[in-house]
Amino acid sequence: MEFDRFWKLGDYTAQNTYIGSLVTEYPKKRQYGRDPKKKQFSRIFRLSSVRVCRNMFCKTIAISPCRVNTALKKVNGRLPLNDQRGVQQGGWNKTSDIKLEKVIAHIKSVPTYTSHYCRDSVSSKYLPRDMTLEKMYSAYKSETEYPVSLATYKRVFYDKFDLKIKPLKKDTCNKCDTLHNQIQCGNENSAEVKEERQNHLQIATDAQTMLKSDMKLAKDCADIECLTYDMEKTLPLPRIPTSIMFYKRQLWLYNLGIHSGKDENGYCYVWLEGEAGRGAQEIGSCLRKHITSTLNSDVETLILWSDSCGGQNRNIKMVLMMKEILHNHPRLKKIILRYLVSGHSFLPNDRDFADIVRALKYQQRLYTPADYIDVMKTCRKKKPLIVSKMNPGDFLGTKRIEGSITNRKMSEDNRKVSWLNARQITLKREEPFLLYITTDFKSEDELVINIKKSTRGRPKADDIWKLIPLWPNGKPITAAKMADIESIKHLIPADAVDFYRNLTAANDAQEDDVDGFNNTLDFDIQE
Repeated sequence: MEFDRFWKLGDYTAQNTYIGSLVTEYPKKRQYGRDPKKKQFSRIFRLSSVRVCRNMFCKTIAISPCRVNTALKKVNGRLPLNDQRGVQQGGWNKTSDIKLEKVIAHIKSVPTYTSHYCRDSVSSKYLPRDMTLEKMYSAYKSETEYPVSLATYKRVFYDKFDLKIKPLKKDTCNKCDTLHNQIQCGNENSAEVKEERQNHLQIATDAQTMLKSDMKLAKDCADIECLTYDMEKTLPLPRIPTSIMFYKRQLWLYNLGIHSGKDENGYCYVWLEGEAGRGAQEIGSCLRKHITSTLNSDVETLILWSDSCGGQNRNIKMVLMMKEILHNHPRLKKIILRYLVSGHSFLPNDRDFADIVRALKYQQRLYTPADYIDVMKTCRKKKPLIVSKMNPGDFLGTKRIEGSITNRKMSEDNRKVSWLNARQITLKREEPFLLYITTDFKSEDELVINIKKSTRGRPKADDIWKLIPLWPNGKPITAAKMADIESIKHLIPADAVDFYRNLTAANDAQEDDVDGFNNTLDFDIQE
């Protein structure tokens, strides 16, 4: 009973007062010896009005004798009654407030920036990518006569600031690096170079602003959807930590990520190197599957955002794939393809891919596509990724359509068409043979391109906009890669070996290059 009463009080001061009410303290009656350190008081301990010894009293309430001493000193005025625990008075080596203010002022002087992805939801700021705490402390030390220690500097940094440091960029912008190098080298036209660089950065910023506006528009308007899509870095199969794998050719698993602006869900469309390539037609096939199976039935305008990769996204084959979708979809009236500036293509898909990469750090061995799919589905708890396996029959090509249209290089008003400079391509259902291309998001000047073939008679649109199987007989892998896979089968469990036995190889097969051109360019190279 006393135990429950004591611990239900909770407050430290109230507990001390309760101990004082159970223990009676009076001056001792006899003095033995002359040592002043000996006890000066005698005590009577009671539990429920029954006198007990000190040991029983302490064990019943579950406290130590030192706690009793402290409580009686506070109750009887020999110590302050309020709780003094945790109050740091500071010692002889306490860091002065003036020094701490100098440390805070120096940390504030370092430039910071906000994240591209979560600036609206997270208050954290980031230091420059090449900045470290050691560099900051070194600069502070060189500027201060009596600097604090590195440990104190770090403590202030972590206690007083919410700053983070991102790793160095791996894929930087080619144009930015070129212009920056010219400025650093003291180019005689540095003023013009600076202006060109500023204009380039402004175009990239405008594209990101428009992307955010389209994503918000998709949430607010029922008849508009905004999708972003991007290819993830290729994933190796099998994923084995054995050192010999470093010298072996591995099978690649492809993943096209699609992110919806309407519901903010991430989608993954996965296929294997031995099933299809990773060019514009394969990506268009994934988009086609997503649009036909997932797109809301109320959507009339579809906006597609991607990077500026010419071999995968910005070419006539992708446009023809979208034309076929637009012609056969029961509801869609318009498809708009928009492209971010190369080197500044920050997409919501990057967050989805980052979650996958983070989860893969804890997966040492993966043998089949199903293993990767399980990781993708469980890589995060909030809004888990929706993963679909592409079947060989899902991949369709535009070869039949290409024979029925003309890929013109001049617009209706005889202006040259440059696919590499396109920022937006608009397709309309009621105008099946017209493309509207703009090279600037702010400009209203459109290049109108008529891809209708000049033939006698009028070909029916239904006969033109039909896709054919892209890989009807499968896409074999190279014989060299098959030989390497055969040489590592002893490292693969028996239940996964059957998957690799079904692969086919050919001596004349070629590997997809890193840009996914499927061995032949999907666009015309332009100077």
